[in-house]
Amino acid sequence: MQEDPSSVFGQPEFKASLAKYENMLRTGIHVYFEPEELTLLAEYYATQGNPDSSDKVIEYAMNLYPENLDIQIYKCHSLLSLKDLEAAERLLRSLPDQNDYEVQLLYAELSVANDDLYSAEQSIATLYEENPYIETMLDIAQLYVDYQLYNYAYPWIQQASAQEPNNLEAIELMAIFHYYSTENFEEAARLFNKVLDESPYNLMAWQNLARCYLRMNELEKAADALDFALTVDDTHPTNTELKGEYYLAAGNKGKAASCFDHLTEISHDKANVYYLAMTLFFEANDFHYALRYSAYFLGKQDLLGKRFDYANIYHLRAFCYIRLEKEKECAYIVNRCLANYPDDYRFYMLKGELELTMNDDKNKAMEFLMHAIRLAPGNAQIVYSAAFMFLNKQHYSESQRLFILLNRRFPTTALYVCYFVAFNYYKIGFLGKMYPYLVRGAVYSRMTLDEYKDFFVQDGDFIFYDTAKEISNMIRSGELDPTPYLPTNSKK
Repeated sequence: MQEDPSSVFGQPEFKASLAKYENMLRTGIHVYFEPEELTLLAEYYATQGNPDSSDKVIEYAMNLYPENLDIQIYKCHSLLSLKDLEAAERLLRSLPDQNDYEVQLLYAELSVANDDLYSAEQSIATLYEENPYIETMLDIAQLYVDYQLYNYAYPWIQQASAQEPNNLEAIELMAIFHYYSTENFEEAARLFNKVLDESPYNLMAWQNLARCYLRMNELEKAADALDFALTVDDTHPTNTELKGEYYLAAGNKGKAASCFDHLTEISHDKANVYYLAMTLFFEANDFHYALRYSAYFLGKQDLLGKRFDYANIYHLRAFCYIRLEKEKECAYIVNRCLANYPDDYRFYMLKGELELTMNDDKNKAMEFLMHAIRLAPGNAQIVYSAAFMFLNKQHYSESQRLFILLNRRFPTTALYVCYFVAFNYYKIGFLGKMYPYLVRGAVYSRMTLDEYKDFFVQDGDFIFYDTAKEISNMIRSGELDPTPYLPTNSKK
């Protein structure tokens, strides 16, 4: 197994090199370093989220050792990570030993970075033919994993695991595959634990184990894994990020915000931290904090260039405002974005909702919502959401029009809203049309009736709920055969 860099960074020899290098920066007095020391220093700064300092180390190293292949290879990796593909290719082609194993692997990586997977696979096949070892399998797998091409990585991981079942690097890569590709977090956690049994100072394994437990909502185990990660390195930015995610999952949003605030203080990429915090709080439905971090993020806009999709950020802010009942702020963003992003259905959805919320204008609302549906004709969620917008405002006929559209275009999805279709018919007064949908609701989404009891019982009117409950009980007891009421292709 390749030595985990985090364990190296904790060793006295490395700490001495780091102190010597940072003292050199302070004093301006150049000192001697071995090439291996400099590449390790560069890797340290990169893992700390400080690419600028990492690049400075490599530039210094290349001045000291302009012919050193390892340093030139590291520089190529750095250029590829920064997506400066032309500069990476120029440097790669200038390297003196074009047949070196690492150089050949870099050519494969360059093809992957250029989205030329056919050329990459050809290069990789040649590389493995010339170097048929487990180390090659693992390098190839790691290359694909680095570019999130997990299905390409899997055969190589599987082959390495079959050859050496106890190889820790293969086990860790398999764990990463299960976490990111299959989302089998339980299996990923089992494999990360297996790695840590043999390599207890593997920082990345502890961090990934914490991620697994967070996804499984096993917060106590996540906290334990984070404590071990902090024991290995109490300054690593990823630990602070994961601690913030832990507090957010635990419902302690104040402590979560403190973690992300601290992360912005120590991070050299503050915009990315703000974006991460904004997204996580939004997903947790904490719209106040999401707005706060999105404002910080947009405050750095002059430094960001085209790194982020601003339509996503403006939509997030508008969505937060309307959920916080700040319709005017929402409308200001939406109206500007309709002009700037005329093909983005999300802003038409918000405009439709604003017409209902601010003006109770169901005709204009329908106009905007139908336009959103036309912009994304294959998106069932749009039709579903639009139908519920009208339903929540008690515009039952308009809601029903959209549920009928949902049934026509997405019949499988429509099976799970039968109770709401029945409720619309009840409110409109079409009781004969209501009953088949009560039967379908009892068959396809029985739990919905009780989950939404407070919605179905309005102003003390229990007739709809009691009727639906009676039909559900009759089906369960065998008194009523639901088959004649089911859609033709869904009879049971």
